[in-house]
Amino acid sequence: MDQIGAMLGPLMIALVFYFQGGYKEAFGVLLIPAVLAISILMIARFLYPSPSYLKIKTI
Repeated sequence: MDQIGAMLGPLMIALVFYFQGGYKEAFGVLLIPAVLAISILMIARFLYPSPSYLKIKTI
């Protein structure tokens, strides 16, 4: 996900500027994936409140 964001973020900004948008619109476009990422983290935290139980026990 990190690599995808590193590639798509600047491309999205470039597209906004290409279509005569400004910084306000560019940050507005970047708000969408930011909200999605935060919501995924919140859902994961709700579903797995104690991730230490997910560890595989080794002998």
